[in-house]
Amino acid sequence: YKRQEHVYARLIKSNQKFSLSVALIPNSTLGPAALAKEKKVIDQVATSKLGGIGIDWQPATSTVDVRLFQHDDVIYLLNDSEPLPCPLGPCDTKRGFIKVSMLQSVETIINDLNSKLTKIAKGLNLMRLGTILDGEALASELIVKRALDGKTESFDATIVPTLYEGDELSLYIANYLDKPLDITVLFVGSDYGIDLVFPLDEDFNRFMEEEEKTIFLGKVTTATTGMERLIIISATASAAISPVNYSFLSQSGLPRTRALEGSDLTQLLKIAGFGTADTQAALRTIPIKNSLKSQGSIHTISWITAK
Repeated sequence: YKRQEHVYARLIKSNQKFSLSVALIPNSTLGPAALAKEKKVIDQVATSKLGGIGIDWQPATSTVDVRLFQHDDVIYLLNDSEPLPCPLGPCDTKRGFIKVSMLQSVETIINDLNSKLTKIAKGLNLMRLGTILDGEALASELIVKRALDGKTESFDATIVPTLYEGDELSLYIANYLDKPLDITVLFVGSDYGIDLVFPLDEDFNRFMEEEEKTIFLGKVTTATTGMERLIIISATASAAISPVNYSFLSQSGLPRTRALEGSDLTQLLKIAGFGTADTQAALRTIPIKNSLKSQGSIHTISWITAK
């Protein structure tokens, strides 16, 4: 090895994989009947397509997106940092889990498990896009008015604050480009639900050149707790069409999409699971083209909601 001075590395191409990595954690206390039912369910779920996203099954000891663990007639869906349920883990009565009852027909269990895995995959993929399409054209900042003392604090994407019941949230957005941007803001809860928070009703979501705006989002509730996020999507606006929004990314209700087939960003979102996409495309590593950042960006602002 010879040290070379004045040498640097440059990232030529960014790749991102959008499949959901899953591991089954064995439970030695399960009886023969429970093990047989679990195997039947997992064997069928293993071939599921999750709306084109695909499952990447890993050994139980691997670091994965989701760990499946059956205990007391329930399959728990745990992220990599969550402990096992009581009494195998901490017995915290306030702790909530994403779970599927095994006291149902095999077909119902499979449908329920697939639905929850799909929801998790789409939520995670939206966050992943925020790490690779975080351009500099858009400035965003979370503004918090504390319920406890009425003080106002501001947080950029580099800070993860803890928020509490009643804290009021606003989002400051500024368009630094010399061309308009269409802005969509989504909330991703710790339960992987995705809700549209801007634009709503008659909101006009086109930000003109160097325009800035503060959007009131509402008050924090502890219906869900843990890591939660705002996803801010900006797309270069076209003067010839009305403002575009990505409300179809919401996971509540049926998606309503408009024709955006020419957009590379929209195609990338489809590969991430939001729309019809070729299943095999989602299983391979997807190259992220630099040209995407010229069309728009995705910012992520995170916080922890606590009781």
